[in-house]
Amino acid sequence: MGGRIKRDGSYDERNRYYEKRDYSFRSTTFFVSYVTLNATTVTKSATIHYGTSNPISEWYPDEYDMLVFLSNGEIEIFDDLARDSNYYTNHLVGYGLISVSKNGYAINVESVKEYLSHRYKYERKRLTPEQKNAEISERRNMLEQNLRKVIRNQLIASFGRKEAIKKVISALPESRRDSHLGQDIDVLLSVSHSPLFFIDLSNIINRDWDAFKNIFEMEKPKLMLILEEVNIMRKDAHANRITDDDFTQLRLHFKKLEGILANWV
Repeated sequence: MGGRIKRDGSYDERNRYYEKRDYSFRSTTFFVSYVTLNATTVTKSATIHYGTSNPISEWYPDEYDMLVFLSNGEIEIFDDLARDSNYYTNHLVGYGLISVSKNGYAINVESVKEYLSHRYKYERKRLTPEQKNAEISERRNMLEQNLRKVIRNQLIASFGRKEAIKKVISALPESRRDSHLGQDIDVLLSVSHSPLFFIDLSNIINRDWDAFKNIFEMEKPKLMLILEEVNIMRKDAHANRITDDDFTQLRLHFKKLEGILANWV
């Protein structure tokens, strides 16, 4: 996200172009060209268009940002910007995307709200410690599940099932190895019931890097640092000790890893 909105209500040079262009169009109608929802994976793709071809997010980034704030329930931020200047809210109301009443602003098109709130759910600002902890736990759990899938598949592809089991067992602390002897690889790296911890997954990748180096788009030391910080910061967040800077950094780590793993699970 990020457009031309200024908190003092002023506009930069590009606004003059945008204002001139607005009047040059015969029609100023926004519409949703398509919204495809996959109910199984809760993955959504959509393009909100201006006129007949250009997405709003490119042509009108500021209006798009405000739609995101409203969709995510960030009413305080939206209202602050609306008070600073009614230029963008007037656009959105005029195009029928939002409405205003004595109770405030609301999005008129439910599919737009659904799509934006899903796509930008991890970009909300001004979170409480409880909300930060909930986001970290959710993303860390999804990351751990996807790591199990990738590790299982790569170990089997690289070494075969029997050797893959040995690789997993040998990556565990000696005090825990005996209790997992005889367990199948599908049990050890079960998506939902694996007996392994997050740090165990990191150790497996570290020990057999050659099997994973083509998956992760970074050098091994950097990946190990990211995984370590994800593990540590989650504990800090649970204890309400995570700083805003650390939370922002953690979001970047999650986004990077989620993008990589999405191509392998």
